[in-house]
Amino acid sequence: MKKFIILTFFAGFLYSQCDTYYADIDGDGDGAKSVWCSYTELPHATGGNWEDTNWETNGCGTVGWQGDTSAGHLTYGPYISSDPGVTHVTWNMLANGDTNNDGTQIATIDIFDSTSGELLAWQNINVNDFNASMVWQNFSLSYYSSPDHMYEFRTWYTSQGGHLVLRYITHINEDADAQGAYETTTLCEGDNTDGWVLNDDDFMPLCAGNSNDVCWDCAEIWGGELELDCCGSCGGDNSSCDNCCGLPFNDDCTSDCYEDANTGECCLLWDVDVCGVCNGDGATGDINENGTTNVIDLVVIVSWILNDSWAEESLCLVDVDFDGDLDVVDIIAIVGYIIN
Repeated sequence: MKKFIILTFFAGFLYSQCDTYYADIDGDGDGAKSVWCSYTELPHATGGNWEDTNWETNGCGTVGWQGDTSAGHLTYGPYISSDPGVTHVTWNMLANGDTNNDGTQIATIDIFDSTSGELLAWQNINVNDFNASMVWQNFSLSYYSSPDHMYEFRTWYTSQGGHLVLRYITHINEDADAQGAYETTTLCEGDNTDGWVLNDDDFMPLCAGNSNDVCWDCAEIWGGELELDCCGSCGGDNSSCDNCCGLPFNDDCTSDCYEDANTGECCLLWDVDVCGVCNGDGATGDINENGTTNVIDLVVIVSWILNDSWAEESLCLVDVDFDGDLDVVDIIAIVGYIIN
């Protein structure tokens, strides 16, 4: 009994659900959609992770290294549908460059309506838009949110002007960092979650990673419904490739037709003999395949048996009982076939 209790305890401990919770700074229980760690919670087209406790990246630093990182989206997403009204989005970033004199564009931030395909707000950021080098700074944009639309907040790195690090994107306001919006903790089942909320109010769980197969259709339209047909054509009707007998494809993209590799003849699967011949006669002993089974074939077959020298590809012609071997049983059946 004691062993059962101990095992039950450890089983519950090992399988307890634990998640990362975010500080609910406004106390409305809806702060979960407010903050996204750039490296772990948003997809990327370029850049990598930069982790440095001295700079408090907290595992969230997505960095573009000038000279090594190609231009592209450091992050995009999170594809969130929020309450209607004017909404503020803040990017928390730092740059390593000549922030006093360099007017080179290092980044572009924007808000994109994935439902309508519209660019709602954007800002080109130059190196000298940062107050100082290697200091976290917030840049904010605003948009009017419609409840039935999906929005993404994108960060484009130009690969010029120096290194750029994106730490967080917040959906609250410019003062979110000071209020503790970036504070996180890990809580498990049974823990007290007062003052903490899960980041489960957006669509990123479906879109995590860089492939985002769930989010885009085959035409690369977010939320689209086009799919690849059996021929690999996006939105196609299975007619752009040869399905042998002209029969429609099955649901699993298989077909009920078969093409004879030697003759090119097509037939239904159930009309293929054991030798893979469309409408063939199967194992008749016609080893020279001249259309007639006679004593000449029989002499050769007996020689094969005596010398154990038949070819595997010829076995189907004489293996009348389909046991994978050539023996006297097959000989008797072939003799009967010749006589009759």
